[in-house]
Formats: sequence, structure tokens, C-alpha cells
Amino acid sequence: MLTTIWRSVIGGFIAFLVVVVPVGQSGAKPVAGWGKIQGVIMDHNTKKPVSGGAVRLLVPKGEDAKGGWTKVDDKGIEVTTSEAGGFAFEKVAPGKYILHFAYPANPMSPGGAGVVRNEDATVLTVVVTRGKTTDIGKGWVQR
Repeated sequence: MLTTIWRSVIGGFIAFLVVVVPVGQSGAKPVAGWGKIQGVIMDHNTKKPVSGGAVRLLVPKGEDAKGGWTKVDDKGIEVTTSEAGGFAFEKVAPGKYILHFAYPANPMSPGGAGVVRNEDATVLTVVVTRGKTTDIGKGWVQR
């Protein structure tokens, strides 16, 4: 009787793992129904990648007359840049986003934060499509 109970418990746990805990979703291909954003964060002044900084997803809510965003919705989704400045958001709902960047805290240099921009200093807008990877290439930030 005890053996039958343990078999049921183990069998139920294995079924839980198969159904609830997906394996291998962090690869290069986006999860079905979602998109992926990837790129490299570059410092505008030094022209070098920025490691250890925080990249956050923001959803624009409106534009002013100059094309700048007047309101944003912070999705609370954040990733940290690698040593080479690379980052990736693996599971992103389709839509339009802007990226916010915060420099890592460092006693030797001041921090700073702001939106990620194109090389020409315009705000970088990222459009995510279902099942696709959006590679921004280089996104530029300035202290």
C-alpha cells in the first residue's frame, strides 16, 4: 500500500514537471507567442560597451510635438548587461517599447540613467513582433 502511494506521488510530481516547468526557453529563438529583444549598450562618450548596467522595458503612452515620449509605463522587467554590454529580454509581449538604462553603481565614476538612444541621439523605439527576435544592434547611453 505504501509503495502504491509513493508511486502516485512520484508520478504526479513528474507530470507536474513536464507540464508546468518548461525546459530550454532561454535559447536564441523566442518563445511562441512572444518576441525577444537583444542588443549591446554602448557609452556615447567612451564608445565602449557598458557592463553591469540595468536595462528596463518601458511602454510609451504618448508623444509630444517633437516626437519625444511624454508618458511611459514601466513594465518592471529588467536585465543586466554582460561584460561585453550585451543584453536580452527573452519573453516580451508584441508591441512598441523604449529602453531605459541605469549605469552600475561605482565609487570611481558617477552613475546616471536615461533612455537608450540611436547613435544620432534620437530615442530608440523597439517594435516587438510575435515569434521574432528584434536586434537593436547598438543602443547608446550617456552619463
